[in-house]
Amino acid sequence: MTTPPGKGGPAGGPAGAPADVEVWSVPLSDEPDDRDLAVLDAAERARMRRYVRATDGSRFAAGRAATRRVLGRHLGVPAAAVRIGRRRCPGCGSPRHGPPVVVWPETSLGFSFSGTSVHALVAVAPNGPVGVDIEAVRELDIGGLGGRCLSPAEARHLAGLDPAARARAFLRAWTRKEAVTKAAGVGVATDLRAVHVSPELPGPVEVSFRAGSGPGRWTVTDLVVRPGTVAALARPAGTPTLVDDPSEGHAGRELWHHGERFEPGGGETLLARPAGGWGAVPPPGEKHAR
Repeated sequence: MTTPPGKGGPAGGPAGAPADVEVWSVPLSDEPDDRDLAVLDAAERARMRRYVRATDGSRFAAGRAATRRVLGRHLGVPAAAVRIGRRRCPGCGSPRHGPPVVVWPETSLGFSFSGTSVHALVAVAPNGPVGVDIEAVRELDIGGLGGRCLSPAEARHLAGLDPAARARAFLRAWTRKEAVTKAAGVGVATDLRAVHVSPELPGPVEVSFRAGSGPGRWTVTDLVVRPGTVAALARPAGTPTLVDDPSEGHAGRELWHHGERFEPGGGETLLARPAGGWGAVPPPGEKHAR
């Protein structure tokens, strides 16, 4: 079941980014960057080398390094010092594919990462779960994929669209579903046909889905990132939401849009941030007072 949530504030973000979430836009390079490699731990560098295609390994390194820089910025520690692990999957209890978590420093921050072949997003929330997904617009076997991931109502909606609109509607549905299931901690291993996201409605929408004892309702917003991509972000329902009219552009009245840089290395750009931020952020290496 999906319903449009109530509007929770003035316009000013990429299609309604939740007000307590930062979203960072990350370019991914085909070539390894020494500044990225310097912040990875030994397991991450080994994982990078296991990729069959070197370009995929470089993109993994760029995405993980950017995630570390974003987290380190909030935690007040160098990016290389952040320890990332996994919680147990709330669906099956496995520690091998649960949601990502900051192991050190101790924190309530939630974060999510998603990447295409050339671009990625890192979302960070001060408390509780968050899920983000970005997909490149491309030719897809919607007939085959749809049968495995669309609800009957979603499939009927897509069937009535022309091919170009059908492709975008499918990706809108997919990114919303993946954002929700990542926020819930189970990812797309669940039956996506049971996660109804109403691609016929503009975002934000509220989606019903529960994994384990986690939240059962989610606010899902569509993020305007760059041409040729479709993206979505999910937070537990009840999170203050800013609703944006994309036709008005990114006015920045509540969310800041600028190319802030921090810590050497990386080309991360702050896509969306709450007005006033979360308070002062210390320079890398200086811890927040706790």
